[in-house]
Amino acid sequence: MVDHGEMPVKDIQKYLQKFELEAKKILDQTGADHVLYGIKKYRGDDLEEVCFYLLPVSDEKYDDVAKLKNVVAYALHNRR
Repeated sequence: MVDHGEMPVKDIQKYLQKFELEAKKILDQTGADHVLYGIKKYRGDDLEEVCFYLLPVSDEKYDDVAKLKNVVAYALHNRR
C-alpha cells in the first residue's frame, strides 16, 4: 500500500516508534541485514519530508541510503 498525506510535526515521533516495532518483527522474521522504517529529508534546517517504510535491505542498500545528504535514516540492524 502506498499513500501520502500530511501530519503535525509533533506526531512524527509517535509514528516512527510504531514503525520501529513493526520493523523489529520483520527483522526477526527475515533475518535481513537491516530494516529501513523511516527517512527524514531536510532542506537546509527545515524538515521537508518524512517517509515511512518497512523495507528489509542488504548492507549495500542501507549504505546507499545512509550516504544520502540532508537525510536521516531510521533502521534496525541485525547484530549477527
